[in-house]
This record gives sequence, structure tokens and C-alpha cells, in this order.
Amino acid sequence: MSENTIAFDLDSVLADVIITWVDEYNKRNNTKYKKENITEWEIPNIIPITEEKCKMLFTFVWTTEEGLAGTLKKIENKGYNILLLTKRDKNTIEYVIKWLELHDIIFDGISFIHNKISKHVYPFDVLIDDYPMNLIGIKKPKKGILFSQPWNHKFNWKYRINKLSELEKII
Repeated sequence: MSENTIAFDLDSVLADVIITWVDEYNKRNNTKYKKENITEWEIPNIIPITEEKCKMLFTFVWTTEEGLAGTLKKIENKGYNILLLTKRDKNTIEYVIKWLELHDIIFDGISFIHNKISKHVYPFDVLIDDYPMNLIGIKKPKKGILFSQPWNHKFNWKYRINKLSELEKII
């Protein structure tokens, strides 16, 4: 799968986990953090939490952009294959599949990356990701699109979207 393939990251692109993650963290710790406070990729550098507890909170805090299933359907109708690329832990695979089914998320393939291999080596034409380091190795004719989040606002990138519905204008 490569020709006309758009690859989507899951965490903080298809699933906006930070909003719910911060809410859950606040409940457990009697704090008042907001998504906008998460200005770095490494959350434990900003908020007092261990890396292990941080990952644990990510296992059940998934929400999504309204109309996501319809947006993906429009992209598919334009002739694109939809590939999901994620570096989620193996123990979350079952939950990811249930979440995708619950939200009627269509896709042609899904890869759970469990090693240090960068996403840019996978077969796609376009990658949408919130982590700038996943885009740096992309070479033409491939295209990388940065999905805006508070932790990547300082990163200068040619293609950037705030919502997945904006993708239709770029592809």
C-alpha cells in the first residue's frame, strides 16, 4: 500500500487524547492544567508525573474531532488509502481497535510501531503527525503535514493543519 496513501498518527491527531488526559490528571491530583499548558512533547518535563504514570493515563483517555468519520470517508472517496501509524504500546492494540470501531473510523491498514524505526520509512504518500521529528526524514515525493498542537507551535513546517477537515484543501 503506497500509491495514494495517507498515513495518520493516532494519538493527538485522530484521537485528541491530551484534553481528556489533562482532565483525568487534574481529577487525580487536584490541579488545573489545560491542554495549552502541554508545550513540550515530554509531558513529565512540564507536569510532575513519572513517565510510567503518564503512559498509564494514555491507555483510556481517547476523544476525537467531531465529524472525523465523515472527513475520512471524503478522503477515501477521493481515491486515497488510509493507513494508521502509531507507536502505541502493544497492550493497547485491543482498545485501539475497539475505539476505531466505536467511532466508525475507516482504514485500509494499521501499523503498530514497536521499535525505533522512524515513520518516514513506511509506505505512504502523505503523513499527518503531531510530532515534528516524525516528519523530518520525509523526502519528496512524500509529503509531511504537521497537525497543530501546543507542543509543536514553535516548529516551523511548510504544511500544517489545525483540524483534519482542513486536509481536503491540501491533498
